[in-house]
Amino acid sequence: MRNYSVADFTADLTASPCADSVWHSTTGFFNQFGIDGLVYLDADGENFTLRSTLPQSWHQHYVDSNYHEVDPFAKICCTSTSPTPILTGADNLDLYPHLSKSQKKLVQEAGETGFTAGFSSCFRTISTNGFGGWNLMSSEGKKASDATIKEYGNLLHLAAFCAHQALAKSPRSAPKTNLSAREIECLQWLATGLRTQQIAHKMGLKPVTIEFHFRKARQKLEVSTREHALAKALSFGLISL
Repeated sequence: MRNYSVADFTADLTASPCADSVWHSTTGFFNQFGIDGLVYLDADGENFTLRSTLPQSWHQHYVDSNYHEVDPFAKICCTSTSPTPILTGADNLDLYPHLSKSQKKLVQEAGETGFTAGFSSCFRTISTNGFGGWNLMSSEGKKASDATIKEYGNLLHLAAFCAHQALAKSPRSAPKTNLSAREIECLQWLATGLRTQQIAHKMGLKPVTIEFHFRKARQKLEVSTREHALAKALSFGLISL
């Protein structure tokens, strides 16, 4: 069941305070379609951004093997921004007989992570100014991946582009707020539904002191209500539900 709608996803992208928050929303959205192996590459000529859900051990192996020198992703998958999917992964390797031995080895070894089939979504075609795209893979295999592409391919291509736009314009991490431990604890208790008197009892403080901590938190988070402070602290990852 897909409970995370496109409308909610795009709203979350707009409200995200940083790229880390955008990435969290993006992986959540794609995961419900069985796409759990995401790789995002953005090379604009001056900067290079990589985000991925693949294991860190794979990325280290990729670097150690100098696979960046032979990786066919840019030349094959970043030639058009059309929503027409270009299939990727070890399960689709027979579609690319022209690949070199080292390129095939790269794809096969990437499949050992468990992500064996998927498709690409390009947002910057390869040129002297770089390239950019997504490799959207599944651990459920080719049959499931192909079915997802057939039914939702255009939607997922659009979602990937929206996620790229949000990642490109967002700061990497949330701004520092310098909330004190007490202020964070007050907001954490507020997130559980407790009122001021109850929070005061939990923390062994007077209600007026709790109100003081809420006021300081609102000032630091630049909001006017404790509810807005709570929402902002949640989006920054300062507290959790």
